[in-house]
Amino acid sequence: MLQEFSQYTNLGTPKFYKELVGVIHKSSKPWSKADLKKLFFNRSIDGRSRFEGCFELAITLGILDLAPNETLTLNTSFLNHIEDEGLLCRRIVKSLFELLKSDVISARIFSEANLSTDLVLKTIRITNEAFGFKHTNFKQLLIDFEVLKYISTEVSSYYVINPEYQDLFKKEVLRSYRSKSLSPEQLQRILQLQTQYGTEAELYVLEFEKRRLNNQCTVLWVAEYSTSDGYDIASFEDVDSRTYDRFIEVKSYSGSQPYFHWSRNEIDIAFEKGQTYFLYLIDRSKINDVSYSPIIIQNPFKTVFECEEWEKNPENYLITKKKINRA
Repeated sequence: MLQEFSQYTNLGTPKFYKELVGVIHKSSKPWSKADLKKLFFNRSIDGRSRFEGCFELAITLGILDLAPNETLTLNTSFLNHIEDEGLLCRRIVKSLFELLKSDVISARIFSEANLSTDLVLKTIRITNEAFGFKHTNFKQLLIDFEVLKYISTEVSSYYVINPEYQDLFKKEVLRSYRSKSLSPEQLQRILQLQTQYGTEAELYVLEFEKRRLNNQCTVLWVAEYSTSDGYDIASFEDVDSRTYDRFIEVKSYSGSQPYFHWSRNEIDIAFEKGQTYFLYLIDRSKINDVSYSPIIIQNPFKTVFECEEWEKNPENYLITKKKINRA
């Protein structure tokens, strides 16, 4: 889809689509693409004057139905949204998200390499470079429909998913093609998280943290959509904390002796965050016991990785061929 639409400079704005559906709905005559081009010729809407891409996108999104005789009619599923621009926007965004599920370029744009967590805005962050020049029109479409918000700081600039669309974005887009855009190592990590034990452990800790904080704070399940942050859950030390200051990596185990696998990335993040990084070790056999509390380890880089009480067994090695300097 995005490859096909990269040729157009303008994919439309909420104001354009509201006017488009309003005109077609109120008119009794059949419409064609040529009719629409004439109607919007020499027009300027939100500072834009070329609308070919907008007409094509309206058809692709199912806003307009194209009959075999090339006439256009309004899709009846949009009838209840045409009077309210906000409702129309959300309906269009939902249709767009549904199309993005099978789009290869979209999967590349929203790959894990371009996503992270914005702990301040409590949503998904997207790098500035994710869209590239070729798909600037798609980025602009998301901005116009307030799916994307631009954030600029003294240190960097990036985009975030509007929190109002975050759940819909995760449900309709990320979960549908997450495995297609990952490396084998990342895919393995995702599959591990999706196993019954891993998911149950993370959900258990999520609820544990909410109870610990008396349901007064918004605890984020970061691993639901990103596995590159080096922790699964962002929480708070206590209810008086103003920013996220407890970053939790969840590990589940079975048996009398706790054990876990710790990736290089997780170790690096643990070192970086120090006292604010925690390991929560969950005994799977006790997860349904209401009186059970997990093993909580603060600053595991020091208390585990640098401690002789824990045995470390490297299972994987990074092997790189040495560069030979020839005289």
